[in-house]
Amino acid sequence: MSVVVPLKRPVHDHFSITIEPGQEEMFLALREIANLRTGFTAGDLARVSGGSTTSADYYLARLVRAGIALVAGSTTDRQILYAITRLPSSVVVLNTRSQPDRWFTLRQAVWKAIRIRKEFTVRLLWDDVRPTIADARLREVSGIVGFLRAAGYLESLFGDTPRGEEQLRLRRLMDTGPLPPRLCEATLAYDLNTRTFYGVALAREVFHVA
Repeated sequence: MSVVVPLKRPVHDHFSITIEPGQEEMFLALREIANLRTGFTAGDLARVSGGSTTSADYYLARLVRAGIALVAGSTTDRQILYAITRLPSSVVVLNTRSQPDRWFTLRQAVWKAIRIRKEFTVRLLWDDVRPTIADARLREVSGIVGFLRAAGYLESLFGDTPRGEEQLRLRRLMDTGPLPPRLCEATLAYDLNTRTFYGVALAREVFHVA
């Protein structure tokens, strides 16, 4: 009689994970800059947000084109000085044309609908977001929901709807606030000899899930 011995589960996780600050983090960092209206550099924003000067420069250039920021001059070492005359209350994420980013707007609308409804189906969420994003596709909403479910934000309710749709619920402790989670992937090494994950992973944001 043969005995099947199951493989051991990983017992140690020797890895760390990080992510580059996105436009969301940089916008929030603007609120922490003391000389917001008198002039600051991309380097100032990078230091406060934890991002790179290059990323901060790109973001500020988009804010200038959108009319939210302006070029206020330059420093003695020829760095551009930016100023914000009006800081919107909501986080601003812009595409390369300095228009509201569709992917962020869609994620935000889905997350808002989830937090309002608490219990829902994918189709109900789709109905909720279409007034904001007319071209939102059902499979896009389904993809975002699937990502959040895999990350532990959502749980399945017992039984389907009469239409055979799965009912889901936002876990109470995962109603973390108004900003939508950034959906990310990361690469790590899994050592079969030690059943251990190794590495320092830089998470990459996923910009579509359908």
